[in-house]
Amino acid sequence: MFATFSFLIDFKTIEYPLSTQVRYIKEVTTLGKINPFLAISLTLILFSMAGIPPLSGFFAKVFVIFVGVQSGVYNLVIFSIIMSSIACFYYIRIIQTMYFVKVDKWPIYISMSKVNAVILSLSGFFILFYFLDLELFSIIITRLTLTFT
Repeated sequence: MFATFSFLIDFKTIEYPLSTQVRYIKEVTTLGKINPFLAISLTLILFSMAGIPPLSGFFAKVFVIFVGVQSGVYNLVIFSIIMSSIACFYYIRIIQTMYFVKVDKWPIYISMSKVNAVILSLSGFFILFYFLDLELFSIIITRLTLTFT
């Protein structure tokens, strides 16, 4: 989620003489052709949020569903699966718009800041390679959360 917000905050288009913040799905058209690295990182983030295996969002959803099943809250589990399926449609719609929609007028995108580019690249790395060692990431996260108590 942090990477998605960093993308949305810093992703702008130019329509001379103004630069505008991206607000609509149609404004990410041709991103796959203009900036393929940014499009791939956003695709990874969206697939992870949709819960596509083996990305980290899949494991987050599975662990939450397992806890719900163990607790016996089956109505909530079924509701979360239905809502996840509906959200998956919208995430895939954004990906489809980035790569497959043809346009007559190509947008001009402003370059992202270095901080947001680092956030996107680190998030993409962790999303992609989380499944290699789940225990390592859980130890790091546990250590980080213990500092807040």
